[in-house]
Amino acid sequence: MMRGGLAHVAHGARRAARVAAWALAGAIGLSLSGCMALDPSVQASAAALWPSKAEAAAPPRLNPHFDYLRVTVQGQVLYLARGYTDTDPAGPVTVWYSSDREVLRLQRGRLAGLAGTPVAWTHVRGLAQAPVAWPGAESFSWQREVDHMPGYRWGLRDQLVVRAMAAPVDTALSGWSPQALQWAEEQDQAGRLPPARYAWVPGQPEPIYGEQCLHTDFCLTWQRWSAQGAVPTPP
Repeated sequence: MMRGGLAHVAHGARRAARVAAWALAGAIGLSLSGCMALDPSVQASAAALWPSKAEAAAPPRLNPHFDYLRVTVQGQVLYLARGYTDTDPAGPVTVWYSSDREVLRLQRGRLAGLAGTPVAWTHVRGLAQAPVAWPGAESFSWQREVDHMPGYRWGLRDQLVVRAMAAPVDTALSGWSPQALQWAEEQDQAGRLPPARYAWVPGQPEPIYGEQCLHTDFCLTWQRWSAQGAVPTPP
């Protein structure tokens, strides 16, 4: 087959995955922007996705054929479905979708893009330098460059230092005890943004949980998830 044919097939597969993920997310009401009017037939699923603070944070019934992220934004718990995995010289990029077609990208365990939200990082560069494994006793420095919306602020550079830290108590982690994981803090040397935090299962190559602020008043967390719960399964 010609290269153009392979590219066409790959593009078609990614488009099909996007449509499937949007359809799934739409059916259960996954949205980073807020609640939307729902048909009564999916009201129960929506209620599970947006529990009140008084309710237990039990996940909804999820399709076992999809992978998910458990995402929190301003105290709201949401589940995003994975559309596909893209290729990149710096490593695979997993692409996740909400019902409103907001798109979250992860690469090397870090936020590689967020679009369709009130604050967005349309492009993130420099992730090839970012350490993937838990840093242990060492510290690592790398430089990130982001294109930020709103405001058309292109090429914002952050000099970041990654260091191990003690398990925090104020997390949005679900299913795992923070003390069972290995933690690291990623600090912006100029103080433009609050520190990011990441958590690894001991022995795992990438973090399963992350916290990132895109602005001083817009932060989110994400955690690997499946229809059965936390990924990997806690002991």
